[in-house]
Amino acid sequence: MKRLLLIACLFFFSLTTAALLHAGEGEGKTVNVNFTTYFDEGNAPGDIIQDLAYGSKIAFDGNIAEDAPEDYEFAYWIVNGKIRADLAKDHEFIVRNNMDIKALFSPDVEHLAVFMDANEDLIEIKYTDDGSVAAPEDLPDK
Repeated sequence: MKRLLLIACLFFFSLTTAALLHAGEGEGKTVNVNFTTYFDEGNAPGDIIQDLAYGSKIAFDGNIAEDAPEDYEFAYWIVNGKIRADLAKDHEFIVRNNMDIKALFSPDVEHLAVFMDANEDLIEIKYTDDGSVAAPEDLPDK
């Protein structure tokens, strides 16, 4: 019984120590977020939001709603080069390190095509006419 109590106390002590050491991580640290909105080719207004507190939350729904031209629909997010179709337009991002966030919109008359590699990293963003397929010369080399 004493052995079991000793093991439980050691386990509790190690968890408490790890939590205390981890709690200060990022405290006082600031990070930058690079935010870009893609509406179509040649129209990608970007902005760098500097000195955000580590662990803070940031949402862009209000900002991108103001910038969005008529007849454009939100498609998805690309966060640090990864396509995140699972995130809603009003998603709140938790800032943990420097981030690159892209909001992709698709115009009603065009299709949005995003090319990724096998690791789901972004290669290129293309827009094609509604109902057409990207021509072979438009495909990325990678």
